Amino acid sequence: MLAGAAVWLGFDMALSREQIIQERSALAVQQSQFMSQWFGTTVVAADYVLRDVLEKVTADEVNSSVGNKDEIQRVCPWLAKKISTVPGAIGLGLYDAECIYRLVADTTKIGLKSNLSFCASSPVMTENRAYTQYLPAIKSASKVPTIAVTRPRISSEGHFLGGALAAFHIGEFQRWIQSFPLGDHDVLALADSDAMIVAHNPPTSANFEKRIISLEELPNFGRQRSSASLIAVSPLDGRTRVYGVSKVENIPLLCIVGFDLHDSLHEWRRRAWQFGGGFLGMLLLYTLALREHLLTLRQWDDMRDLAATDPLTGVANRRQLVLCGEKEMARSRRYQGHISLLMVDIDRFKSINDLWGHATGDRVIQAVADAMVAITRGQDVVGRLGGEEFLLILAETDGVGALANAERLRETIQDMVSVTSDDNQIVRFTVSVGVTTSAPDDATFADMLGRADRALYAAKNCGRNQVVGVWPETCARNVA
Repeated sequence: MLAGAAVWLGFDMALSREQIIQERSALAVQQSQFMSQWFGTTVVAADYVLRDVLEKVTADEVNSSVGNKDEIQRVCPWLAKKISTVPGAIGLGLYDAECIYRLVADTTKIGLKSNLSFCASSPVMTENRAYTQYLPAIKSASKVPTIAVTRPRISSEGHFLGGALAAFHIGEFQRWIQSFPLGDHDVLALADSDAMIVAHNPPTSANFEKRIISLEELPNFGRQRSSASLIAVSPLDGRTRVYGVSKVENIPLLCIVGFDLHDSLHEWRRRAWQFGGGFLGMLLLYTLALREHLLTLRQWDDMRDLAATDPLTGVANRRQLVLCGEKEMARSRRYQGHISLLMVDIDRFKSINDLWGHATGDRVIQAVADAMVAITRGQDVVGRLGGEEFLLILAETDGVGALANAERLRETIQDMVSVTSDDNQIVRFTVSVGVTTSAPDDATFADMLGRADRALYAAKNCGRNQVVGVWPETCARNVA
């Protein structure tokens, strides 16, 4: 039961841990998607302004503005007002077919060539739609990391005529992600397609130009909007986090939310310790109870052995002999079988005690018990009636077999040389044996004991060291 409880508890805790991780993964993905949607909304707002600018300032006006201060003074302040309608934008300008800025809200940028990706090809091949691109400081016209949202101008014949661009300082995004509350070791970040940090919360200058996730673990999103979750070790601080990563469509930036795995599992660990401690306490109580139970069982066994065993010889005592005899008699009646009794008495035992001492007498008693045990089978019972008297109950044995066993026992003891006195002298002794067998008209086991006792008395009267059998009245022979 305890093993089953332990398996169930372990399985339940593993399942709850996995569930917590899945919930944190889903929350991380949800928050990263929210960030990417915010970026998407920003791009849409910027594109709306860019289309308005392209409609009101034609390609011819852009081309004719080269060296035309009046045109520059007319359009550039208007672009500066337009940029104020786009939250977070730091630059707005128009470029010609050679990707050179001609009209810009910040006039110091006029004449610079754009580093947009499609401007690198010749001829420029692009579609009439909005494009977004992350420009690191080295490529940005403002020399700071920016996000560029641009809409090219395409003629009816499909020729590239230039376009309009809005730039967003990456610092705006840094301030934005810092507005989110975080756990002690959680992170929010913007990263480029190579997982290089662009903005990070909590802000740490040392983190920039480093990867927040290794490239091997970074999902491959392509150009489409997509999201994924993963568990990874951050190269920044070596902590394991559950990350949600989302990519804005067509923007080479990743919105990353990372929940610290150790902190996320704090409550789970506390519950695991509680359950584990409770289970170990229960196991300890069970162990103590089991120990007491086994001790009690052992004490009961010891008490039962004391109640049924002669302490000197280790064979059954008189009470146990009577119980076993009554049981064997009942079984023999049920199955119409036979049992026989051998009552054994050590000859002149008082003289042994007087001559050699009681310690030697005890060894003689033990030797007789051992000899009786040696001739018995598993179903037979050897016991000490008291003093120097013994009884052997032979199950499923008739008179002939009992006499044979008795004679073998008598001869074994007569020839025994293993008992020595305290001064190492060999002590020889003999036994007298009375034999009887069961009869259908025996009322109790005491009837058989009485006949065995009479047989033993007859053996003593015949000069000792004898085997005498006394049979029931129904038997053909009475005394042998």
